[in-house]
Amino acid sequence: MSDEGHKKKPVSTEPVVAGLVAEFSDPHEVLHAAERVRDAGYRKWDVYSPFPLHGIDDIMRRPTILPWFSAIGAVLGLTTALLLQWWTNAVDYPIQVSGKQPFAFPASMPIDFELTVLFTAFATFFSIILTSGLPKLYNPWLMNDRFRKGVTNDKVCIAIDASDPKFSRSKTADLLRSLHPAAVEEVMIVPESAALPAPLKIAAVVVLIVALVPPILIVRKRATLTTTPRIHLVQDMDFQPKFKPQSLNPFFADLLSFRPNIPGTVARGDLQLDQRFFDGIDPSAPVAAISNVAYQEGEKKPEEEKKPEPEKKPEAAPANPAPAAPPGAPAAAPVDNTPYTKEFPAEILEQLKTNPGDVMKRGQQRFNIYCATCHGLEGVGDGLVSRRAAQLEQPTWVKPLSLHDQPVQEQPVGKLFRTITHGVRKMPGYGSQITPADRWAIVLYIKALQRAKNASASDVPASELEKLQ
Repeated sequence: MSDEGHKKKPVSTEPVVAGLVAEFSDPHEVLHAAERVRDAGYRKWDVYSPFPLHGIDDIMRRPTILPWFSAIGAVLGLTTALLLQWWTNAVDYPIQVSGKQPFAFPASMPIDFELTVLFTAFATFFSIILTSGLPKLYNPWLMNDRFRKGVTNDKVCIAIDASDPKFSRSKTADLLRSLHPAAVEEVMIVPESAALPAPLKIAAVVVLIVALVPPILIVRKRATLTTTPRIHLVQDMDFQPKFKPQSLNPFFADLLSFRPNIPGTVARGDLQLDQRFFDGIDPSAPVAAISNVAYQEGEKKPEEEKKPEPEKKPEAAPANPAPAAPPGAPAAAPVDNTPYTKEFPAEILEQLKTNPGDVMKRGQQRFNIYCATCHGLEGVGDGLVSRRAAQLEQPTWVKPLSLHDQPVQEQPVGKLFRTITHGVRKMPGYGSQITPADRWAIVLYIKALQRAKNASASDVPASELEKLQ
C-alpha cells in the first residue's frame, strides 16, 4: 500500500445546510404550522419558544420511553433490596433473636422503599441524558442570528433538521413558506475536522499527569513508614499538649506520665468516716472487731499472707475423742462475728422523717433494676435469670435465697447492706454501681417486703383498715 492510502482525506471547507428555520410572531400560527409539519411526516423537527406554548405537546406527539426506564429502575431497586437483605440476614450471617425468622418482608420494607426510589431516580436521570442526546456542546441553530435573537426574546421558531429522511432543500422550504412565517432561512455550517487540536491534546496530557500526582502520593504514604504525623485539615484536639497512657514523662524522676495517688490523701467528696453509712458497721463495737471486718470468712491479712505457715506438729490423740460426724452431714456454719449495725444511718432516718415515700419508691426502683432479675419482684427467688438457669439446668447455678426466709429476716440491716455492697456466693457486689444512699433505700424496701409478706391486721392503720373492711 502506498503512502497516499495512509494520508487523511482533506476536510471540505464548503458550507453545508444543517436545516431550515421558520420564524413566527404569533404563537397561534405556530400551533397550526406545527400540525402541518407533523402531518407532512417529518420526524426530526422541533419548536423553540421563549415562553410555554399550551397544546404544543399534544400536537407534536413525541412518544417517549422514559417511563419504561423509570419502571425498570424501580424493579431493579426493589429486587436488589430484597436480595441483599435476604442474603445478608438469612444466608450469609443469620442472627437468631428471640426465635424470630432471620428475614421478614415487613421488616425489610424501609430498605425496599429507599433502594426503589434511589434506582428509579438514577434510571430516570441517566435515561433523560441518553434520550435527549446530552451532553450537547454545540447546536447549529445558534449559528443563525435570527434564531438566536428571536427565541430568546419574543419570537417562536420551527426548525427542521437536514438529517430528517423527508428533508428536501426546496420542498421543505416551500412547505415552511406556505405556513406564512415572518421569515424562512437556511442554517449553514462549515464542516470541521473531528480531530482534536494539537494544543488541546497537550493540555489533556498535562491535566492527566497532574491528576495522577495525588493518587501516587497517597499510595506512597500508605506503603512507607514515617515518624511525622498525618496532615489534619481539621485540627480539633488532635495535637493538644498532653501525655498519653503508658508514655514517658521526663519531668518526674520515675519517668511516669500517670501519677500514682499521694499517700495519706483522699479525693474531694470521697472521705468516708461514717462506718454505719458507708460500711454497715456499728461504730460502737470494739476496735479489734471492726479492724477484722474485711477479713471474715477465712481471708488472710496482707501481713499474714507473707508469713509462712508454721509446721504443725502431730498432736497426741485425746483420751476421750469426740464422736465423729456421720457421713453426709452438713458442715457446721462458720461463726460471723462482724459487728453489723442494727439501725439505719442517721441520714436515712432523717430522709424518712421528711420524705418517707420518696425513699421507699427509690428503693423499690433500684430493687427492680438490680435485684428483681434474680430474686423476683416479691423477693422469693423466682426472677427471670433464676428461672432461665433452672430451665437450662446449669450445674454451677445457685438459686438465690428467698428474702422472706427466717435467717434472712433475722439479718441486721448492716449485713444486708454489706451483702449488696460486696456480694455473696453467685451474687456480685454492686458497690461500684449503686450509691450508698440507694443501697440503704434497697435495704429499707427489702424490710418492707418482709413486713408485707407476714403482715397482720394490726399492722394496718385504723383509718385504712376501716376502708378495707
